[in-house]
Amino acid sequence: MTGRIKLMNEERGLSRRDDLQNFVAAAHPKNAQEWYFVIFGLQNSPYEGGYYVGTVTIGANYPFDACAIQMLTPSARFA
Repeated sequence: MTGRIKLMNEERGLSRRDDLQNFVAAAHPKNAQEWYFVIFGLQNSPYEGGYYVGTVTIGANYPFDACAIQMLTPSARFA
C-alpha cells in the first residue's frame, strides 16, 4: 500500500471514530501529507471553550519516518 493510500485510509478511519470528542484532523485537500488538527477543551475542564490548532507534515517515507508537528495556536495557549 502506498503512503498516499495509507494516509487516505487513516483519514477515513479518523472521521468514523466516535471516541474522539475533542479532536478533529484532516488532510489538506491537495496534499495528503499535510494534515491540520484541532484539539478542543473538554466540558467541565479548565480548558472548556478553548482549542489548539496545528499541522502535521508527513514525510515521503511514511510510516517509517517521524512526522513534524507544528502548533499554530500562539505560545501553545488556548485560543
